[in-house]
Amino acid sequence: MRKWIVKEPSEQRKIGTEHKIPEPILNILFDRGYNSSTKINKFLNPSLTDLNDPFLFRDMEKAVDRILAAVSNKERILIFGDYDVDGVTGTALLIKALSELDGKLNHYIPHRIKEGYGFSTGGVEYARKIGASLIITVDCGITAQETIGIAKAGGADVIICDHHAADSAPDAYAVLNPKVDDHYPFTELAGCGVAFKLVHALYIKLKRPEDEIYKYLDIVSLGTIADVSPLVDENRIITRYGLERLSRTDNLGLRNLIEATGITDRKFTSYHAGYILGPRINAAGRIAEADKGLRLILTDDPNEARSLALHLNQINQDRKDIENEILEDALIRAEREGIKGRVVVLANENWHEGVIGIVASRISEKFFRPTFLISITADQSRGSARGIKGFDVFGALKAAAPTLIEYGGHKEAGGFSLQTERIGEFRSALEEFALNFPEEIFQPSLFIDFQLELGIIDEDFLRHLLRFEPTGVGNPRPSFLTRDVLTVGYPKIVGSDHLRFAVMKNNHHQQAIYYQQGSLIEKLEVGKSTLDIVYTVDQDQIAVRPKPILKIRDMRIRGVDS
Repeated sequence: MRKWIVKEPSEQRKIGTEHKIPEPILNILFDRGYNSSTKINKFLNPSLTDLNDPFLFRDMEKAVDRILAAVSNKERILIFGDYDVDGVTGTALLIKALSELDGKLNHYIPHRIKEGYGFSTGGVEYARKIGASLIITVDCGITAQETIGIAKAGGADVIICDHHAADSAPDAYAVLNPKVDDHYPFTELAGCGVAFKLVHALYIKLKRPEDEIYKYLDIVSLGTIADVSPLVDENRIITRYGLERLSRTDNLGLRNLIEATGITDRKFTSYHAGYILGPRINAAGRIAEADKGLRLILTDDPNEARSLALHLNQINQDRKDIENEILEDALIRAEREGIKGRVVVLANENWHEGVIGIVASRISEKFFRPTFLISITADQSRGSARGIKGFDVFGALKAAAPTLIEYGGHKEAGGFSLQTERIGEFRSALEEFALNFPEEIFQPSLFIDFQLELGIIDEDFLRHLLRFEPTGVGNPRPSFLTRDVLTVGYPKIVGSDHLRFAVMKNNHHQQAIYYQQGSLIEKLEVGKSTLDIVYTVDQDQIAVRPKPILKIRDMRIRGVDS
C-alpha cells in the first residue's frame, strides 16, 4: 500500500484575486514557486515572446556563422541525429530549416542495435564518403570526444546540439548544450529544443521574421514531450503552442499518423504527444530503423505518408508485444530474486535492448526502486535505466563508471554498456551510490497537492485546472485527496477493464473512473462503501458539455483496506 503524502497548505495571500483563481489552485501555484502576480501570469499565459535569446549560448554565433558559410560555399552538411523521438524530430527540424536555405544536406540516424547510442564512427565514415565538411549532431555528441577527433582529422567540423549531462564540453567546433553552458539560463531543453534554438538564431541572423520559426513548433513539442523533458519555463512555452499547432498540423506525415491512431480530439494535450504519437515514432528506432520516423515527418508524398503511418502503427504494436513478454519475464525474476536492496538490476540474454528502457520504467513504478535492465550478449552487454523521484540516474552511472564501457543520460534515465562479466560489480557500485539518498525516497509514496471537498469541483474549477496543461514531468497534473465519500448508483466496467462509478459527499456528486481496476467492482457496495480517494480532475469525454470527472489514482475502501 502506498503512503499518501499530503502537502502542507501554503501561506495564503490576496495575490490570486486579480486572476479569480480558486483557493486550492492558488495554493498549488504557490507551492510550485509561482508566488507573485507576474509569475502566475507567466505560467497561466505563457508567451512566445518570453523565449530566451538563442545567442545566449556561448557558441551560438560561431555555430550560425559556420552553417551560413557552409550553405554559401555549397559545402555538404551531414545532420547526425539520435534514433529516439527527440533526435528524429530535431533532425527533421534542421533538415527542413536548412533546406529552405538551399543547403546541401544528408542525414544519418544510427541503428540502435548495430551501432548503439551516440555520435558513432559509422556516421563519421558516412560523412567522409559523401564529402561532408560539416557535421551537426542532434541529441547526442556531448561525450563523444574520440569520435569528434576522428571527424576533425578527416577534415570535418562538428557542431554539437545536445542536452545530456557531461562534466565538460568536448573539443568540437561549436557546442550547444544548456547543461554545460552556464551562459544559457534554462538547462532543461530537449535535444530538439536545442536544435530549435539554432534555427531561431539562424532566422535572427538572416533577419527573417522570427514568427516564421513557430511553424516548427508541432515537431519540437512532440520531441520535447516524448523525451520526458520538464514542462516548465521555455519547454512550457514550446509545448503549449506546439500542441495547438500539432492538433491542426499541416505536416503531411504527422497528419496521417494522427489519422492512423484514430485520434479525434480537437485539442491535444501532452498525453497525445507522449503516449500516442511519440511511441509510434520511437518504436521504429527501438525495433526497426529510426529512419522511418524521420521519413514520415519529412515526406511530401501522400501515399508514402499513409504507408509509413500505418507501418509505424504496426511496428508499435510489435513493440508492445515484445515489451509485454520481457516485462512478464522481468517480474518473475524480480520476485524470485527478491527486492533486497535500493536498486533493481536484472539481466537476460533474450531481452531486446530496444525496449528494455520501457520495461525498466514499469519495473521502477511497481517496486519504487531505480531500475537497471541489461540485455546480455557474449561479451559486451547494453542496458537502460529509469529512476524514481529524488534519485539521480546519471549520478549513479557516473559513480559506477569504472565498471562501464560507456554511459550517458540525465537525472531520470540513462543508457550504458559494460562487459558481461562485470554486471555483479556494477550492481554493487549502484547499491553503494544509493546509500547516499534518504530511505524514504525508496518507499512507495503518492504525493498529493491538496485535500479537497467535492463541492468545490465544478466547471469553473475544471477550467482553471486545464490551464495547467501541458502537464508532465516538472509540472504534474494536480492531485487531490477527498476523504469519506460514499458510492452512489451502480458502478460499471467500461472500455478495457476500467471501473466507472459515482461518489457523493455532503450532497455533492461527482463521476469517477479508475483505469485498469475493474476487479474492484466486487468490493464496492452501492450506497454503503465509504472511500478515501486520491485523484486528478479532467474533462469527462462522454459528457455533452464540459463537465469534470475524477480520475482515481488510488483509493481505500473503509472496512476492506487497512
